[in-house]
Amino acid sequence: MMGSTPSVPRVWRERIIKYRLIGSRCTNCGKISYPPRKACPRCGSVNLEKISLPKRGKVLSYTVIRAP
Repeated sequence: MMGSTPSVPRVWRERIIKYRLIGSRCTNCGKISYPPRKACPRCGSVNLEKISLPKRGKVLSYTVIRAP
């Protein structure tokens, strides 16, 4: 059985998500969220803009999932 190959338009559309950290910033209160949201978790506004997040940062937590 052969694996499916993603279509060129899909790869092109998803390339920014795979190779850059894109978040959202609320234009009302300034809250930055990752992953991008449709509504601000702080004030509930839907006035959000997409932003490129820095390439470097600090890991605050992580999860290891082990499956048999």
